[in-house]
Amino acid sequence: MTSIAESAQAAIAKGPRRLPVLLVEGAPVQARALVEPGSGSTFVIALFPAAVFAFGMCVVTYGIALVAFVLSPLFLWYQNRKALALIRGSCVRIAEDQLPELHACVASFADRLGLREAPEAYLVETNTINAAAIKYGGRQVLIFTDDLVDACLRSANPRALSFVVGHELAHVALGHNGLFRSFIKRASKKLSRLDEYSADRVALALVGDRNAGMNGLLAMIAGPQMMPYIDIPALERQCEHVVADGYATKAEKLLTHPLLLRRMHRMLCPSQRAT
Repeated sequence: MTSIAESAQAAIAKGPRRLPVLLVEGAPVQARALVEPGSGSTFVIALFPAAVFAFGMCVVTYGIALVAFVLSPLFLWYQNRKALALIRGSCVRIAEDQLPELHACVASFADRLGLREAPEAYLVETNTINAAAIKYGGRQVLIFTDDLVDACLRSANPRALSFVVGHELAHVALGHNGLFRSFIKRASKKLSRLDEYSADRVALALVGDRNAGMNGLLAMIAGPQMMPYIDIPALERQCEHVVADGYATKAEKLLTHPLLLRRMHRMLCPSQRAT
């Protein structure tokens, strides 16, 4: 009878399981051409309240806020170095010899978007289904939670994970996670929501598969365990109700991200304008 230790040794000898092919080849994608309509005007409008807030802080604090602003780059540099060290010391780095299928997808999409270099990418173990593109100083980092990767791979279309990769790289290509834009988005949640729609549009252009996008969103809506039990036509009808619900529109104005079913509806009806 084989012992647990022997089984573990045999598994190690066989090597890790491989991911499905996630790489989607294609022509270069001009991310700027796919920016959600209204993003530019919303950004300009948001500059005014952001400037008023910054000026007000300087006045109220008798210039202390201005001094803090001048010194903030040094503080942020220190904090960023610590945060990046925590990620590198606690997460699995995605590379040519670690989850190579996912690494190839990141590298290929970064090249198609015209990025000078592919961001570092990491797999993190959490109890959330999420991904993020974070800028630490001049370094871009992608984070994928294990539950998100698991949910995408269990979906009817594993390239749902490719869509998620494209979405996060779109944020990088469009400068959505820069310090200045992040500050402006604090004054305009609408701009933050429009950035999400822009990233979805770029991701669809990279993947070229609307079904992959639908499954990527479904992974966040239902989770890995319940995805196989979801009736897609019924969910699409629910999307229609959400879009038609005026209260849902009002509630969304308080959020930095669009309602997930609204994003899914945009996959079905890409010509509809965002709110």
